Formats: sequence, C-alpha cells, structure tokens
Amino acid sequence: GLRYVTGEPGRVPVRSGVSIGDSIAALHGVLGVLLALYHRDARGGTGQMIDVALYESVFNMMESLLPEHDAFGTVRERAGGALPGIAPSNAYRCQDDASGDSYVLIGGNGDSIFKRLMLAIGRDDLAHDPDLAQNDGRARRCTELDAAIEAWTRLRPIDEVIAVLDAADVPVGKIYSAADIARDPQYLA
Repeated sequence: GLRYVTGEPGRVPVRSGVSIGDSIAALHGVLGVLLALYHRDARGGTGQMIDVALYESVFNMMESLLPEHDAFGTVRERAGGALPGIAPSNAYRCQDDASGDSYVLIGGNGDSIFKRLMLAIGRDDLAHDPDLAQNDGRARRCTELDAAIEAWTRLRPIDEVIAVLDAADVPVGKIYSAADIARDPQYLA
C-alpha cells in the first residue's frame, strides 16, 4: 500500500528514502510492551506476547486508504507531494539559492487559510473567487492553484516566502536536508 501511493502520478512507485516500515513496526512494538507493562503493574496482569508485523504497522499509517476503497470503490493513486482531494497543499519550488534546490511545504487548504494565502501572494482574484471558497471547488482546480502558488514562490528566496506566509498565518515550512537539520537551532539545542 505505502509504496503503491508513493511517487509522482503516472510514474513508477518509489520507496521511501528511509526504512520507515522497520521504524513504524518498532514503535508499535514499544506501544505493545508499554501496554503489557501497564496491564501487569496497574491491573495485576501476567506476561503477554507482543506480536508486531511490518506490513500491519505500515498499513496502520495508511489513513483512509481501505475505507475509501470499501465505501467508494476508489483506489488512491500516487499524487507526488500533494494530498489528494485537499487543495492547495503541496511542495513548491522557491528561487534557488547557493545550496541548490529550495522547496517549501504550504498547507493552504482551510477555507480561511486559503484566502490569507491568496491575498499574501497577490492573487486577490483567487482569494475572492466564490468557486474556491470551499475545498471541493479548490480540489477541482488544484493544478491551477498549484501553478499560481509556484509562480509566486519561484521568484522569491525561501526565507522571504516563509516570512511572508508566516506573517499571513499560513502554514509553511522548509523541506530540510540533513545539512539543514544539523544547522537548525532547535536541533542544536
């Protein structure tokens, strides 16, 4: 399931860049151990077997993948950096800097957030378009909205994009490389 939905539309599925299944299974194992210890200590229980499977742990993270299929017959496909049916919410390229490509994640999918985002990027026409007032209308015009946002981000350095959108209360964040993480003040602290 995870690999099936990971990658760009119409392209070969890709694996995650880390061994995510192992990590998720380990976390599920720890939860099982903690619950068994709680059962022992708080309720006078005895030993328990903890059984964790990689595929079950990853499946647990697949949100509404199976309910969507069960209820509507839909099969979620690869959507790249976007959240299918939720718009706009994607990764957008900023003006390149000396370190190489710079991307931000922008989550402008809430109705009021969308309006603030469009006003912040100078797209008053989209901010006040009644067809875009709610997510269903924005989802239908996702490609247009992504293009409008990236037309704005591509002309600006990432720090400016983040500052403008932070000031507008629009969720935004840089996509960090290992070097970015190592320089981050919170990480260093």
